Amino acid sequence: QYARFVAATGHRPPLNWDGGKFRPGQELHPVTMVSWHDANAYASWAGARLPREAEWEKAARGVDGRRWPWGDEMDASRLKTYYTVGATTEVTRFPEGASPFGVVDMAGNVSEWTADNFRPYPGSDAPAEYFQGRIAMATTPLDEAMKVVDLVPVDVLRGGSWKSAPFSTANYHRNYSWPHYASDFFGFRIAADLETER
Repeated sequence: QYARFVAATGHRPPLNWDGGKFRPGQELHPVTMVSWHDANAYASWAGARLPREAEWEKAARGVDGRRWPWGDEMDASRLKTYYTVGATTEVTRFPEGASPFGVVDMAGNVSEWTADNFRPYPGSDAPAEYFQGRIAMATTPLDEAMKVVDLVPVDVLRGGSWKSAPFSTANYHRNYSWPHYASDFFGFRIAADLETER
């Protein structure tokens, strides 16, 4: 799906693709090495959007607030995490790890970009400094020219990845990164508003 987007738009392919093409056998793997900007561009092209953080969490936790998509106990056989295999796996590999809504890979495989910035939840009493991006100091003229100091806010990643500790795959765990960063364990999923009858 992401390859179709790259072909149709000329968007820069992920850096881990060989010669701008994904590796054979990776058709069912989540795309990685995509920044928040890349993920957002794909979602717009597909007529969708990135999920809001609250939507992502409800899709993972269901209505009963479970810790992992399948329940409250960590079960490493239901997800791809903690370097059990040195890369992503097919999104169909762990059907027993699906959420109550039938959504797979909400825990492990890749950390997923959301539409939201890393901010405290409404009503949170967590110290504000926990939610500040780590601002790089412009120490050279090149840093200043590249506006390194203008890298806030940061965006939220959810779900943990194949490189994550098991705790990071819990449904409530939040992580963040600069929106222009890409990694071999960053990916995304898309969302859309429901059509309602009036």
